[in-house]
This record gives sequence, C-alpha cells and structure tokens, in this order.
Amino acid sequence: MRSLSCLCLLFLSLFWLPASGQETGVRSHAFMVGAGSSHQLDTYLSPIQYSGYQISILRETLRQTSLFKGRGSFQSIWQGTFSQSHSRYGSQTDWGGHIGYDALWHYGWTPLPDLRLMAGWAVGADAGFLYNTSGGNNPAQGRFCIDLSASVMAIYHFRLWGIRWGLRYQARIPFMGIMFCPAFGQSYYDIGQGNWSNTVRFSYPGNAFCIW
Repeated sequence: MRSLSCLCLLFLSLFWLPASGQETGVRSHAFMVGAGSSHQLDTYLSPIQYSGYQISILRETLRQTSLFKGRGSFQSIWQGTFSQSHSRYGSQTDWGGHIGYDALWHYGWTPLPDLRLMAGWAVGADAGFLYNTSGGNNPAQGRFCIDLSASVMAIYHFRLWGIRWGLRYQARIPFMGIMFCPAFGQSYYDIGQGNWSNTVRFSYPGNAFCIW
C-alpha cells in the first residue's frame, strides 16, 4: 500500500518542488495530494487479494545542512493514506489507513551545472490499520514497522517560458527493519496473553522487497 501511494505522490512532485532551496540553503516545503489504485493482500484477514482506490496526503521539508562540509541535506516527510478495496466479486470490503514519518540524510554533488545528484540513508516508521467487513472474530489488523533505507535523488534545473523549473526523481529501498506481523487466525487476545510467537519479524529485501 505504501509503495503505490508514494510513487504517485513523487510523480506529482516533479512539477511542484522548487530546486532553489538545495543551492541557497533556504528550506523548501511541499504539500501534495495523490490518488490511485490499491491492491492489497493481508493473509491475516483474508487469503484473497482486494483491489480498490487509495488517497494519499504528503508534507515534505527539504533543507541544506552543514553535514559533509555543506554538501549534506535533510529531508523530512509526513504521509497519511486512506484506502477502500473490494474482493473480486465485491461481496467483501477492506477499509484501511496509515500515517508515517521518514527522516532522510543525503550527500550531494554537482557533476553538471544544472544537475545535482544525491545519495544517503533514511529512517522511517509507519503505523496503520486494515478493517475487513466480513472478518468474523478477527475483523481488523494493526500495522507497525520501523526500517532503515538506502535513498538516491536527482534534481535537474531548466528554464521554460522564462520560469526556472526543477525536475526531481527520488527512489528508496528499505534494506533492514522490524514489522508487526501476526499469523492468519492468531487473535489479538492470544497476543495480549503473551503469545508473541512470530508476531514481530525482522525484514530485509529478501522477504519484504519494496521500492519507494
């Protein structure tokens, strides 16, 4: 769910974000809204995939720092999503939502006058829920994860119609983290009684690949 929404939002940001903040040290802020399709498979609630829509809101701050002798930058991102999805025949519905925060640090260099490349790392945390209208004794699922990620970014400046624009592409791959992941049929009552077997798991690209 997180991957689809962020790809949509970052596509919109290519046309939104001014690039002057990376050069002058002035902070740049962006507020973005995205909408797109959602495909969810949560085996705790149901063995089938649900498809529907998702709405996302993202707030970003990007500023230059004194790290790496002035070549460093700090980026903070708050994101919230809301989704509704249905089973293949429309008889069951999932309602979901989440809020997340990410802090990113990058080292930047300028191989060409109008091109800036950046690479670094990120720390992120997400919390959310998913509710199934036909879930029986286990109708809802809580979600929580913390991860470390590798991050890259490219910013290109150009002029069009006498206006200075910034074209940006950014990608991130979580490579290490912890997820709350109860098994199918495992009730929250049992978890509350101390049965934490396999509910908290270590994640890495081999078992939880994600590109952001």
